Amino acid sequence: MTNWSYDSTPPWELRKTEITSVVVEEGVTTIGSYAFRDCGNLTAVTLPDGLETIGDQAFYLCKQLTDIELPDGLRDIGSHALGQTGLREIEIPDSVMSIGIDAFEYLYELKKVKLPAGLTEIPGWGFYCCTQLTSISIPETVTVIREWAFSDLSNQVQHIMKFKIPKVLR
Repeated sequence: MTNWSYDSTPPWELRKTEITSVVVEEGVTTIGSYAFRDCGNLTAVTLPDGLETIGDQAFYLCKQLTDIELPDGLRDIGSHALGQTGLREIEIPDSVMSIGIDAFEYLYELKKVKLPAGLTEIPGWGFYCCTQLTSISIPETVTVIREWAFSDLSNQVQHIMKFKIPKVLR
């Protein structure tokens, strides 16, 4: 799938408010940057098993999107890819090796996160302002947590029930 930007928008840009569900067909390996950005009524997304990359801001500002199943085989999640959505829980498959900055920012309803077993770094601002977060599993392979990865949780830190930090953190 093509990567788009502010200057080069997808062909459905003028009808994005009418989009309520997206089914990405088998054979598609990349969801392009800005592909479904700001589809404010998007509530359902189906992703194929062969998907490898979710581009920058692919689902950014899809505030009605409360659930998404990320397929095994997914390798890369771009910057702001799922930021400002309505996601409540995220299980990132173990195949994911790269998560972009701000990938899950401003998820005000997010309560639980499972990070992939092979992840080595949590990006800057990765979970910025996820004010309802109560459980996150950080794998032993993580050696770096970048700046502001979990910032703006000041009112929430006392409510996080499960926050396991690996011994190998640098």
